[in-house]
Amino acid sequence: MHTSYLSLAHRATYLVERALALPLAIAVMLSADFSRVPNGVAAFLLARVTVLHVICGMVFIAAWVMCFPSRAPQQNSAPALARGLAQNWLGVLIITAVFAFLMLEVRVVTPISQFLPLFLLAVATLTTARVAMIAVVDSGLWQDRLNVLVLGTGPIARRAWRDLRTKHYRTANVIGFVDDKCVASALPEIRSRYMGTVGELENTLLKTAVDMMVIAMPTKSCYDSIQSAIAIAEQVGADVVQFESVFSLSRLRREPSQHTALYRVNHAGEVAARIFKRATDIALSAIGIVLLSPLFAVIAIAIRTSDGGPAFFMQERYGYRRHKFKLFKFRTMVTDAELKMAELEKLNEADGPIFKIRHDPRITPVGRVLRKTSLDELPQLFNVLIGDMSLVGPRPMSLRDVALFSRSHLMRRFNAKPGITGLWQVSGRSNTSFDYWISMDFRYIDDWSFWLDLRILARTIPVVIKGSGAM
Repeated sequence: MHTSYLSLAHRATYLVERALALPLAIAVMLSADFSRVPNGVAAFLLARVTVLHVICGMVFIAAWVMCFPSRAPQQNSAPALARGLAQNWLGVLIITAVFAFLMLEVRVVTPISQFLPLFLLAVATLTTARVAMIAVVDSGLWQDRLNVLVLGTGPIARRAWRDLRTKHYRTANVIGFVDDKCVASALPEIRSRYMGTVGELENTLLKTAVDMMVIAMPTKSCYDSIQSAIAIAEQVGADVVQFESVFSLSRLRREPSQHTALYRVNHAGEVAARIFKRATDIALSAIGIVLLSPLFAVIAIAIRTSDGGPAFFMQERYGYRRHKFKLFKFRTMVTDAELKMAELEKLNEADGPIFKIRHDPRITPVGRVLRKTSLDELPQLFNVLIGDMSLVGPRPMSLRDVALFSRSHLMRRFNAKPGITGLWQVSGRSNTSFDYWISMDFRYIDDWSFWLDLRILARTIPVVIKGSGAM
């Protein structure tokens, strides 16, 4: 649903088509009368250029621009798909004809039946490529499904609701509506999803993961409510857009945001950085899993033989944009550790909503060694490989800790994918306060670069060897 994602995905389909069209058209042309093509590269480059060649070249450029435009349509409806396919077919036909006319100089002596099969193959190839790429774009596989909150319940909100559920249903999950006005006259579907007033929005966003807020109320008459909602939404890192019309969601900002969230994609450079970061995560995590597999086996055996319990521990955590996932770790506590949590709450030594005890009685002897050396974190390489985490990023927080958040701006830490290591881990870890931890997360999100990731990874090694801040 995110317009920058859509534009990028649609442009990608056209770039692939343009890359395929030229070699296919040349192949069709050469099949028409291969004997007339100058033999060898040198002979081809020395071929005489005539006015006819120039005219054909101009026609070719015009046909290319017309049939394979650089801008892609912003929708994937059946008529738009049909128009795209027709452009593909017309493009191959015109370009092939131009090449054939140029190279054979109008003296076509080869029967059309000789190159017709290859022409049909070219058309089929481009058709298949377009349908496949459009299917991938429309499926939403290339981006996360966003949790959307609509501001408003009136006529504009009804149009937004209709378009979100029909045009963006694969990429948008409308979780509710917020409005100060009476909702008695709203649609039943909107009333059933009503989540309170703008004044209650901060509390709503503390309890509910929202990726995007769509402004769907009159700007002039509801200006103060809109500005208040925007300020609250930006505190938690949610994107804010103004609903205008079908397939048109443009940004409405009170002022340019000072926060450059790592995973908020606004232009091609950030898209490339995100892709490169993900590729690096995949490569390094895969290499790490392979190289460390013997160590995995040794640790697993040590845990199993110590008390007979499972070697691995899985816990639900909040990840990017507060979406839940299962975190993998080597088990360092007794098997019923979570059941004993309530008994130990009074012994909590950490400030803020997090829970830490320096001498936690639930930790096993093997577990103490694993925690001191941070070896218990190694299974998170699998989380990185499957995409739930990154090598570098804010630490994933437990559901218990996040439920105790009392300030909405803390939710901005979920604007980046969680990592195995990060600024907080290399800056003291458990020896620091909760506020310092959060400040490190915000600093990472705001100042992120690939080189910052490399520096953090380099600093992680000596921190792990020293066991600094480990509990």
